[in-house]
Amino acid sequence: MSNNIEVFKHFGIAFLGILLISSINRIEELLSGVGYYCVVLWLSWQLTKLYQTFNTNVERVESDRKAILITGCDTGFGNLLAQQLDSKGFTVFASCLDPESKGAQDLLNTCSKRLKVLKLDVTKDEDVKEAVDFVRNNLQTNKLWSIVNNAGILHFLPVEWGREGVDIFKRQMDVNSMGQVRVTKAFLPLLRKTRNSRIVNVESLAGRIAMPGISSYAMSKFAVRAFSESLRNEVKQFDINVVVIEPSKSKGLQVIPHAIFSAAIAVFPKQSLIVENLKAAIISSEES
Repeated sequence: MSNNIEVFKHFGIAFLGILLISSINRIEELLSGVGYYCVVLWLSWQLTKLYQTFNTNVERVESDRKAILITGCDTGFGNLLAQQLDSKGFTVFASCLDPESKGAQDLLNTCSKRLKVLKLDVTKDEDVKEAVDFVRNNLQTNKLWSIVNNAGILHFLPVEWGREGVDIFKRQMDVNSMGQVRVTKAFLPLLRKTRNSRIVNVESLAGRIAMPGISSYAMSKFAVRAFSESLRNEVKQFDINVVVIEPSKSKGLQVIPHAIFSAAIAVFPKQSLIVENLKAAIISSEES
């Protein structure tokens, strides 16, 4: 009976996915420019939520003697993930841009003694080297089982705007893309010592669909996807898995969809009514 239920759930999700794909061409005919991308984004969010709701057949990973390094734990996903993994019994190395930040101090005050906070700016080679030494010296009887490349920044800016030339593009590539490369290269020797270890790279839907106003961010996330796919083929011989995560947003990051739509309206003022209606629909559905 349970197998039949699982088959039914997966069939239903697959069917909705097919409907979504078949409807995209029709949507593109009805809407132009940013309106089309906003609809696709909203539909993708809803399909992901549906899959997460019904996909309960998830294999649990034992936390015994497993250590995990997470970058970008000052706020957002990194901070929340550090809390969750600590509560599951993992040894967590929560790297923060500022170890004295409120988020870092909250982790120290609320999590177990297993969790350790360390300073790490993923754009600085010296910081990365010191992070490797810190983790190696504090593993004790644990093994480094995973790294989560979560650190990232997001700027909303049309290509022609701004007085900094291409500095914003360079900055986002350095943090979002090259930061993952630096951290991964540095920690690979430790990961090779652990059986069935994994590298988790946080990407974005922007790594698949480039939208107006976030060209520099989209470039950096497309690069993450290319890096991850190449890396996966290189390290599988060492029994290392490479996983790409595409989060949508969290309740603590409500500013992101608002900023996306603000940028879209600025770039496509004639479609402002369409964008506003889509924005209202997405926000209300997320709050319900």
